[in-house]
Amino acid sequence: MTIATSLVHGGPGPQFLSPVLFEALSSTPESTFVAVQDIPDMDIRNYLEKLLTYQEEHSNTANLFEPIQTLMQLAGTHKVIRNADDYRKIAEETAHWYIFGRTRAAFERLKEGLKTLGVLDAMTKYPNAFKHVMCYTEDTLTAKTFDNIFRPVLHPLGSNKRGTENLVLSHWKDFIQELQDEPSDVTLKSLLFFITGCKTVPPLGFRPEPTVDFLHDAEDNGEKSRFPKANTCNCTLFLPTVHVVYEEFTEAMRYAVLNCQGFGFA
Repeated sequence: MTIATSLVHGGPGPQFLSPVLFEALSSTPESTFVAVQDIPDMDIRNYLEKLLTYQEEHSNTANLFEPIQTLMQLAGTHKVIRNADDYRKIAEETAHWYIFGRTRAAFERLKEGLKTLGVLDAMTKYPNAFKHVMCYTEDTLTAKTFDNIFRPVLHPLGSNKRGTENLVLSHWKDFIQELQDEPSDVTLKSLLFFITGCKTVPPLGFRPEPTVDFLHDAEDNGEKSRFPKANTCNCTLFLPTVHVVYEEFTEAMRYAVLNCQGFGFA
């Protein structure tokens, strides 16, 4: 239920389900193929892999099946060995039971929870759209991602402030490109977290739309801010307008990101 509610309200997906579990959720466990390699227990996996590669046909299989005898009894996968292919069938059927048979009650509870707000129905209809949300994928942020996500709030063309904003925006675009091309102590991920409080882009995007604004006005001390500011509730980044030189701008950006890590960021 928690996962479904998070997704519907624009929150992150779990991104930790195995592809096999996701396939079973979006179809059925019975129609899902389980490979021996999907078993997390290394000992059981190794024993079943021996069955997969066993080619001899003989009646004395006691030593071969002894290490997994109890498991096979629980799974109900005993069968008469008529040919070498029967070893493979035993291994695959036992693996399927290990993943779905012994955990069926927990699987059904998870399935019931995902029915909340129609999420499971949507998964069944559009599995490809949900897979990267439910299963782990390497979600790489790019400069283009930032360009697409953040909308600059600009003054009218021809105004003095617009001229300043154009310069700052060019610094900003060069900065995020630099973070993509030259990994350092500041990354695009830490920058996103600094601005939004999120480590990844939510599946349904940010609400409200993230914006880039500018610190034109002086602060209480009578000077303009040298460092960027962020409002994580509104997903707004406020860029300083005092830096004409790019190196000074990047130094201020890096300093702010590195010294304002919070919310348990690691």
